[in-house]
Formats: sequence, structure tokens, C-alpha cells
Amino acid sequence: FVAVLVASIYKAKGVPCRCRAGYAPYIQPGASMDHWINQIWNEEEDRWVTFDADGLYDGLDLPFTPYDMDHGQVDWAAEAWLKVRAGEEDGERFLYADCRGTRGLRALARYLVYDFYALMNHEISYVFYPRYLGGFLGGQEELPARRLEELDQLARLLAEPDENFDQLTAWWQEQRGDLRDLAGPLI
Repeated sequence: FVAVLVASIYKAKGVPCRCRAGYAPYIQPGASMDHWINQIWNEEEDRWVTFDADGLYDGLDLPFTPYDMDHGQVDWAAEAWLKVRAGEEDGERFLYADCRGTRGLRALARYLVYDFYALMNHEISYVFYPRYLGGFLGGQEELPARRLEELDQLARLLAEPDENFDQLTAWWQEQRGDLRDLAGPLI
């Protein structure tokens, strides 16, 4: 978790920094790989500067700088979820690099939740996930319509995190059960 370490250093110095969980289309040709990045607040420009401190791009011929990335250079989990759900994007492009090579909505659901946690300043390790998503993430079951609609609602809020921050914070406080009841390898 390079992004979490970087955010911790900036925060310790009093500099507003946050982690974001999404997908990087620049790491592996033909796929958008699960990836954590950072955003640091630039007060002079009144904007979040998105950067990739991981170094996975070293040696790649990128048409952009990884230290000040435009919005479209990252596949944001929320936007990707909404496009796949609407049939506007092929979900197979989004890859969660687990031992199964999980793709599509199963990959996107995980990172949608991770991005929510990160924006609430509670970054979690990739081995944890909301308990109710376990069978879905593992490929054993489909999600009921009400769960998909919940994730759609979360994605709509996360698509504009700054504009919807109060709503996201309220949802964080209210979601003590479903999204915040985590499972993992030992629990």
C-alpha cells in the first residue's frame, strides 16, 4: 500500500492528502488494473492533484505525467461501475489482480467499496470486503437487485465525491451494518 503510506506522510505534515481506489489503464495493455493512487490538495489552484506514487509505470512510455494526472487517466471505480451497469462499457476490461483474475462487476464492487472507505479516511487492506459481498466476489452467487441498487447509489455519490461528501459521510455513519461489517481471511 504505497498510496496509504504516502497519504500518511503528507497528513502527518499537515498537508491534505487522500487515497483513492480505482483502476489504472496504463499498467497492463488490454486491461485496467486495480490500483490505489493519491490526491493532494493544491490550495493555490483550488483542486485535488491526482498522482501515482507507486512507480509501476517506470519504464512505460506514458503520454502523461503520473504526478499530475487528468481525470480521464484513471478509471474511477464509481464511474466504471455505473458505465458497466448501464451497458456502456465492457466490464471484462477491469481486472482485480487476485489469483482468479476477477473481472467485471465483481472486480468493480470491491474497489467501489475500497474507494468509499478511503474517502472516509478508513483505508482497508485488499483482503477485506463487506461480508454480504463474499459469495458474489467469490463468484458463487449473484447479488440481489436491492444490493445492486445500493451499490449504484453509492457509485453515483462517489462519482462526484467532493460535491456529495456530506451525503457520503452521512451514509458512512448510517451503514454500521452492511458495508462496514467486514470479512477477510481470518474473520
